[in-house]
Amino acid sequence: MGGNALHTRLMEVEKHLELFSGKQQIVIPTEGSPYTPEISQRVVRAVIGVAAFAGLRKGEIRGQWWEDDDGDILNIRRSVWRTHLNDETKTHEDEEDPGVVPIIESLRVLLDAVTPKSRVVGYFRTRLAERWIWTISPTV
Repeated sequence: MGGNALHTRLMEVEKHLELFSGKQQIVIPTEGSPYTPEISQRVVRAVIGVAAFAGLRKGEIRGQWWEDDDGDILNIRRSVWRTHLNDETKTHEDEEDPGVVPIIESLRVLLDAVTPKSRVVGYFRTRLAERWIWTISPTV
């Protein structure tokens, strides 16, 4: 990728991150449901960061668990398609032979902002986050 193309893409990522820099919850409209889901802008920023800085596919993002974060690297072990957890990714990374992506400082900051006190659950495994990744942001 040429320098100009890389610069343009990084500027696009920066614009997307700026869009979600507030503290207000994002409300996701749902038709015919009494439940109005909300999602934190910090979570949206982290999802954008994982997609942009780690290059993960939608299913790989949804398949990330806190145990996959080793501090300096992100292990890619599984993916989620709709509601199905796949034990490997499209390119066959799995528990025994995970793909690895270095976590750059910008991504580390975004992930640390959403790290729960208990790292038992997945990064973005709530139904709300999955819905946001799949329906609101088709390019993630």
